[in-house]
Amino acid sequence: MTTELDEPGTESEPTAPLIPFSLRKGTQIRLGYREGTVLCVRGGRSKPYDFMVKWSDGKYPQWLLYTTAERDYQRGHLKTFV
Repeated sequence: MTTELDEPGTESEPTAPLIPFSLRKGTQIRLGYREGTVLCVRGGRSKPYDFMVKWSDGKYPQWLLYTTAERDYQRGHLKTFV
C-alpha cells in the first residue's frame, strides 16, 4: 500500500522566497501588534549583532537581537517598511 507521501513528485511547492532581511536606521517595523522605528544598528562583520527600536507606544527604546528578528521575519511575525 502506497501513500501520497511515498509517491515521487508529490512534494509540496516551496513558498515564494522572502525579500532578504535587512535593517537600517529609520526603518519602520511591526513585530506582532507593536510598531516602531529602528534608531541604530550595531554589530559584527558578516551581519549585525543587535539593534535599537523606539516603539510607538513606549517611553524608552529597546535593544533587540538581530538573529531573533531575522527568525521572526522568516516566520512572518516581523514586517519591515521603508
